[in-house]
Amino acid sequence: MRKPLQNVLLILGVTLVSACTSFKTSNDYMSVPDDSAVRPEPGQALFIFERDNARVGEWSSLGVWEITGREPQLIGLLHGTMKAAWSVDPGDHDFMLNMGGAAQMLKTHVDAGKTYFVQLNNNMWGSEGPSSYRFCPVRAGTENPMTNTNIGRFNTSAEDESLGRLDSAAKHIENVYKIWDEYTAELKQRFTMNAEDGR
Repeated sequence: MRKPLQNVLLILGVTLVSACTSFKTSNDYMSVPDDSAVRPEPGQALFIFERDNARVGEWSSLGVWEITGREPQLIGLLHGTMKAAWSVDPGDHDFMLNMGGAAQMLKTHVDAGKTYFVQLNNNMWGSEGPSSYRFCPVRAGTENPMTNTNIGRFNTSAEDESLGRLDSAAKHIENVYKIWDEYTAELKQRFTMNAEDGR
């Protein structure tokens, strides 16, 4: 009796884990052309963003934007476990997550020749801002759970989608800076990535 019960519990556990995770390398907007590694271009810094595998809002792709200078530029439209890469000049850069009408910001200061890794994790119960997802920079001196491989690139079908989301992103920029101004010093530090965090 004990062994069949153990088997049933094991199957149930696997089913529950499967229901709570989603592993993807592509969607309607982005695909992975190959598994080669990406590295910074000469004189540039590189960001790697990766959405976690929780099925929170999985019906919707997570929009990742650069909003430096308050001009939104779409970096990625990501489902669970998908990655996007973004090349920038050294210096200060601001990024925004936008899903379901709620947004969150990450401020960064980066050096040329370095790669910066940022996880996009579920913001359970809205404990760190109104967005259902939050930036989680991988800090210097910590183990890096991410890789610079399997990076998604936009398909031609993403162009119309990105134009459709542009107005929404632009409307959220002013609000996301207001939210930033209301953050405590601790939250500002949490959502700031420094030059030394590059690898």
